[in-house]
Amino acid sequence: MFNMEWDMERKDFFNKFLKPEQLAANSSDPRFWSRETKMYGQLMKKYGGEFFEQLVLGYQLNSLAFFRSVRGKETLLQKHNQYIFDLKNKPVQPAILLNEKVGEDKIIQKRPKSILDFVK
Repeated sequence: MFNMEWDMERKDFFNKFLKPEQLAANSSDPRFWSRETKMYGQLMKKYGGEFFEQLVLGYQLNSLAFFRSVRGKETLLQKHNQYIFDLKNKPVQPAILLNEKVGEDKIIQKRPKSILDFVK
């Protein structure tokens, strides 16, 4: 029915960014959870999970709707730009050094381009 890994990621996300008292107060409110889940999906689609794993706000939120406000959008944009341009987050790919020949040589015979070449 549900992907359990995705469900656990979502719960971890909510526990990381939402205040515990908000989670407890709205534990049985389906409107709250449907709204939060929709915003969670939009954020994951736009920014990706790796970004939010490393994101540290320093405070917890009442709702993910904060990220739709002007201040929230500015905060996310600033943190996302730092994440993108931070060289520590980029995996370094080792250079591939080829000391030996790879593959076989293909022998291509020239076609005659003119009548004189054809006669020869």
